[in-house]
Amino acid sequence: MSWLLTVCVVTASLAGMSLGYPTGAPLAACDTLLPQHNSSDVPITNDAFYITVEATSDTELRVTINTTDVQFKGFILAADDPTGAFTPVDDNAQVLDCPDQPTVTHTNRELKNSITVLWEREEGLSEVNFLATAVTDYYDDYVTGISYDYIP
Repeated sequence: MSWLLTVCVVTASLAGMSLGYPTGAPLAACDTLLPQHNSSDVPITNDAFYITVEATSDTELRVTINTTDVQFKGFILAADDPTGAFTPVDDNAQVLDCPDQPTVTHTNRELKNSITVLWEREEGLSEVNFLATAVTDYYDDYVTGISYDYIP
C-alpha cells in the first residue's frame, strides 16, 4: 500500500510541476523578475523582444511588451517608480503585489505576441524604467533584460 501512495504523490508532484505558474508569477519573483520554475533554465538573449511606451495623457502611459518572431506564454513587468501603478487593460494581465516596485504578470499561459498595460502616476509622468522577463517555454527558455527608459 505504501508503494501505491508513493506513486500517487510523485505523479501529483510531477503534474503540478508541468503546470508551472499558468496564472502568473509568484511573489518570490518580485526581487529578481526571474521565473520560479525550480529547473535549471538559463536566460536567453533575444532581440525579438522589446517594450514600447506611449503617453496617453499627462498621468498615463500605455506600456506594451512586443515580440517580432517568438511568442511567449508568461511575463513579469516592473517599474522602478513606486509612486505609480499598473492597470491591466484586458484579462491577460494582473497586478502582482510586490512590496518594492509596481509589477504586473500574466493570467494564463496562452501564447502571446504582445501584452499591454497602463502605467499611471497621479503626480504626473516622470522618468521611469520598465524592466520585463518573458517566458517562452516552461522548461528552458526565458528572456530577461527587456527594458525601456521613459523620459518625458
